[in-house]
Amino acid sequence: MNRMLNFKIGDVVQLPSEDKLMTVESVKGDTVQCIWLDPNHTVVYHGFPVSVLIFPEAGSFSKKSGNYLMEN
Repeated sequence: MNRMLNFKIGDVVQLPSEDKLMTVESVKGDTVQCIWLDPNHTVVYHGFPVSVLIFPEAGSFSKKSGNYLMEN
């Protein structure tokens, strides 16, 4: 898939292969730094290439975290 999405700080994103919702903390070049809580409520930070992240659809539910993304 050849697409470039414009992520900004505060956006909610996810990996297409997971239902975990993450928040964009920073964007530096082609790397998006994300933050989320693991099942033990520990804060996790990780950088991902911009090409592997997507915006979840409104109404998406994260089974693992119990987070529900509402429409703005």
